[in-house]
Amino acid sequence: MIYKVAQLLKSPNPQNVFFPFSGSGSEIIGFMKAGFDKELFECSELSEDYVEIAHKRIDYWENVDMEEYIESKKLVAVAPIVVKEDSNENILF
Repeated sequence: MIYKVAQLLKSPNPQNVFFPFSGSGSEIIGFMKAGFDKELFECSELSEDYVEIAHKRIDYWENVDMEEYIESKKLVAVAPIVVKEDSNENILF
């Protein structure tokens, strides 16, 4: 999911991204796979165990083609955004 969100935030210009609570690296991987330059990431994490886990996960996912992966898993959106025609509100179902 974070991969799709990161795609929406991506601009053609290089962007610095700060991950204040890096954890096991899920957000880092999502942004990296969405095309953000990981050299511009700033990450912090208190737990050395999570830092080690994040490094291993990032190394693994670095070589995975996301479009191929999504297609192979047949992942679909389960919560479409519906726009009411008579309103400016977006409703998430």
